[in-house]
Amino acid sequence: MKLSKILTYKLFVIFLITGIKPLFSQDLNIRAGVYDFTDIVAAEFYIVAPSVFLGYDCLSMSRLKLNVSAGFSYNSIKYNSNRHNLYMIPLFISMIYELPNPESKIKPYVGGGLSFLGKADKNKSLEKTHYSVTYGYHAIGGLYFRIKEKVTLSFDLRYNLLLNPAMEEINISGIISTVGIIIPLGSGKNQ
Repeated sequence: MKLSKILTYKLFVIFLITGIKPLFSQDLNIRAGVYDFTDIVAAEFYIVAPSVFLGYDCLSMSRLKLNVSAGFSYNSIKYNSNRHNLYMIPLFISMIYELPNPESKIKPYVGGGLSFLGKADKNKSLEKTHYSVTYGYHAIGGLYFRIKEKVTLSFDLRYNLLLNPAMEEINISGIISTVGIIIPLGSGKNQ
């Protein structure tokens, strides 16, 4: 199945990049939220897709971090009395800059990077699954809110601009709103 190959390649990229020895910290972040489509056709057809993400800060220099995260988004709608399912596996490679906010529990951040997305569009009425892989860019804005010394909440908003693999395909660019938790894995500096 092509979707499993896409997931395998993305996990390989994550493990390859996370093999880089961190300069200061290793943070694991888990986020949940929604993928809201920005294209008019996609927004009317798919509405929103619930999503989960797992990320890793594999390189940290002062306020600048290299974050790699992968996720899963799913949407199922009824169309012409049949089920239509959309499965998406996004991968983000991001540079995140934490804005200076000394001695505060709330720290804003901005960033951007490359996006890769594999999708499987399954229409039960046609008994056909359409697979595609695309890439693009994303911009990030968010807040870190420290709860305890070792636990931080994150509120993340990403605009994901994807390039269509084919002209006749629906543009699945979107805005991803997530809430998550960050847990440091190694000793050293935290947000």
